[in-house]
Amino acid sequence: MKHHIALICDDNYCLPTIVCIQSLLNTMKYDSQYVVHVCTFGLSKDNCTKFHLLRKNNAEIIIDIFSGVQCENRLQQISQKTHVTPTALIKFELPNYFKTLDKILYLDGDIIIKNNIDDLFKLDIDGQYLAASYDFYCRLNKIKYSFKRDYNDFYFNSGVMLLNLKMMREDDVTSKLWYYKTHMAKTQLMDQESLNAVCGKKTKALSLIWNFNPVFYRQQYIEEINHVYSEKYHSLDQMKDDIRIIHYVGKKDKPWIYKEATFRDYWDNVYKTTFQGGELKLKEFHQERSSIFKSVSNKIKLFGINGFMCFLINKIVKNDI
Repeated sequence: MKHHIALICDDNYCLPTIVCIQSLLNTMKYDSQYVVHVCTFGLSKDNCTKFHLLRKNNAEIIIDIFSGVQCENRLQQISQKTHVTPTALIKFELPNYFKTLDKILYLDGDIIIKNNIDDLFKLDIDGQYLAASYDFYCRLNKIKYSFKRDYNDFYFNSGVMLLNLKMMREDDVTSKLWYYKTHMAKTQLMDQESLNAVCGKKTKALSLIWNFNPVFYRQQYIEEINHVYSEKYHSLDQMKDDIRIIHYVGKKDKPWIYKEATFRDYWDNVYKTTFQGGELKLKEFHQERSSIFKSVSNKIKLFGINGFMCFLINKIVKNDI
């Protein structure tokens, strides 16, 4: 049985996407068959060639060009300023583009496959639009900026999603996503807010091993991780052994850009075998300095005065200030 995987890319994001695909192919089993779709509004001929060179006997690489007046008109309505380009909104079009597929695995390009992921394709998502992993920092913020202590709210990260394309087509989810994005979206998130608003109540929760943010690798997060993801980890090393997918989510955790990127060894190993002899010109990450006034102002803007007061009380109770 062929497993279909979709990634989104433009000419500016080819390097990490190629490394991501190579890591996927490096960890696939000899008897598996993958069809990797590089979804784009357009790529240079040189970059298309680079993707096609990744092909192997049991892995196809297909460049899928998304075009059409309707899609272009929808994109013109998006004037959002963010580091994520509107190309990410191809996610909304996947159900209608892949009309003959019932299921597809979507992966962001800033990912490394650490161990084989075939088990993910076996997941039963009947009656669900998709399966995705908790957005951990969203949960932490809810804890910090409120007195709410239950972990029932589910808000997922859209970087790794097993999509039930058949059900999404039946319920015309694509139209609902575009409507929410153009008329109701409130945050700077390019696609994640809309996906959660439309699909969140019909989403199956995945373990953090399928979408592991390197910043999780801190001892102080163990208790929260166990609670949020219903895990029973006792140590960082135990957690590290289980990881299947590493997702370099943070701004400074981009190993093809910054020297300080956490867990960069995994990415470097794949990069060196893919681009033999190619040296990256890495930058130092410079954190923007912010005044206390600006920091407080931003927190109040994001979480309101009540949220900010909860944050201060929580910090005092925990002796963090």
